[in-house]
Amino acid sequence: MLGATLGAVVLALFGSPAVALAQPPSAVVALGDSAAAGDGAGDYEAGTRGEHDNWCHRSVHAYVHRTGLASESVNLACSGAESANVAFGDGTHYTEGSQAGRLVEVAGRYRVNTVVVQVGANDDAALFGTGVACIRAFIDPREPPCRETIGPLVPERMAATAAKVETAVRDVRSAMRQAGYGVDDYALVLASYASPVTEHMLPLQGLAGCPYSKPDAGWGRTTLFPALSAALHDVADRTGARFLDMARATEGYEACTQPTQAQEWQRRITVDPEALVYGGLDAIGFHLAQESFHPTAAAHAQMGRCVGEFVRSGSDAAACVAGPDERTHLEPAPAQRPPPERTHHHGAAPPNVVAVTIGENTTTRLAAVELARSTRSGELGAAEVMQAHIAEIERLNPAVNAIVDFRPERALAAARELDRTFRRDAPHGPLYGLPVAHKDLVPAAGFRFTQGSPIFADRVATLDHTVVERMAAAGAIAVGKTNVPEFGLGSHTFNPVYGVTRNPYAPDRTAGGSSGGAAAALAARMLPLADGSDTGGSLRNPASFCGVVGFRPSPGRVPSWPDATRSGGWRWSGRWPARSTTSRCC
Repeated sequence: MLGATLGAVVLALFGSPAVALAQPPSAVVALGDSAAAGDGAGDYEAGTRGEHDNWCHRSVHAYVHRTGLASESVNLACSGAESANVAFGDGTHYTEGSQAGRLVEVAGRYRVNTVVVQVGANDDAALFGTGVACIRAFIDPREPPCRETIGPLVPERMAATAAKVETAVRDVRSAMRQAGYGVDDYALVLASYASPVTEHMLPLQGLAGCPYSKPDAGWGRTTLFPALSAALHDVADRTGARFLDMARATEGYEACTQPTQAQEWQRRITVDPEALVYGGLDAIGFHLAQESFHPTAAAHAQMGRCVGEFVRSGSDAAACVAGPDERTHLEPAPAQRPPPERTHHHGAAPPNVVAVTIGENTTTRLAAVELARSTRSGELGAAEVMQAHIAEIERLNPAVNAIVDFRPERALAAARELDRTFRRDAPHGPLYGLPVAHKDLVPAAGFRFTQGSPIFADRVATLDHTVVERMAAAGAIAVGKTNVPEFGLGSHTFNPVYGVTRNPYAPDRTAGGSSGGAAAALAARMLPLADGSDTGGSLRNPASFCGVVGFRPSPGRVPSWPDATRSGGWRWSGRWPARSTTSRCC
């Protein structure tokens, strides 16, 4: 009896042996460059110390191993990596392939609960090159201060960096999606960088291993690193990632601030003779001093605490700040710049409340004509375009409810297939690679076809409407359906199956109808193109409410069916054009 009781308790607590064995271990994963890899923290993993030209310098002390968030920790970061090395691609960096590509395998092997991305320093932000310029200015009196030569370039550099980091973060999202994770199954954290420099240095800092001027160092601490943090914070907002500002994570413990180097959390100029042991003659030059001005093992221990505390807090953004007690603490993230004024596409500012913050992603802001031209030429990949729009849908649609029966995996698979078979010299349809959604009054094979009515709530279409067929033949890829009033009856888009579609510019106002889902999706830039139908204003009404253009062609120009007898021959369909800068709706 006692044995049976104990067995029941064990089963209740731990599940059956088969279930217990089926559970993979939890894991936190880091992707990025030297800051995440742990360059400067020492004790690098075998194979990343210069052997066979791999200088990734992944340290066993890296902060990913100090978060306490999971039973396992996996470091995919590599010193010197750019955003392109984190994103999907065929290139290699220090012999290693795409970090996002390897994340797919890691996420399948473990139950990943946190992904930390720290990248951008080696893109246009050029922190290493900036450091070299500051050192040169200190050594050579003929050189102007780096704050004067680099300072004017910072806004442009950070904007360019942000665009590249955004692509990488979206690819990380895509990797997790490919591994079967939903956006709520894990925390995605984008982290910025701790400033290794400060004007508050010991006297004769140049002789101590910090050969740059105090004014230049002060500019780095108060301007350069905060500017990169602000750019990365914007990326986090656009991609739905959580943001951890690390700019002050080693404040007070920067290089050349303490009586001994052992008390500092940032390395001074450091020459590592061990690099010659593992990397041979290849180490001569940059790799000998590769650890310079990077966080130490002590810093990583504190930053790991910060990451763990931040993820557990559930906050969308916070700052990791070093305190006088030699520990880091979470503080509110610095206030962001006021967002640019959001306007209707024809230029008139929306009234009163802005319900959603429309993203600044350059891909989703392209008009459909420009976007299609870029995909047909190969300038943009279909998967890249699809990922950008999927991310915007995931970010904005919960508030707007314009797109229903959303199928991101299906759409992304179709986009990847287009990229796989792409030939620059082959003819491509006018809508090649464009994400679209079809009005839920028409069937699209494999999608739910509810017409907004509980009567058909579970109906799945087995054939395509003619408009759906023709758009697919032109190269468009369906991501879902757009919301409608029940049976399309009404000028307000609400139904008992999917609920109400809100105007993206004012949540308390209607998006119009019956093509309100399509209009709202276009206005929020979740889609570049959508179709609709119009008998008595169902295209034109929501277009005017949402600030886009709805074009209703002459009856019969776009047939509902190849054979009019299939539908009774009474309905015709119009198509939403690309976003327009005109306020005229017809």
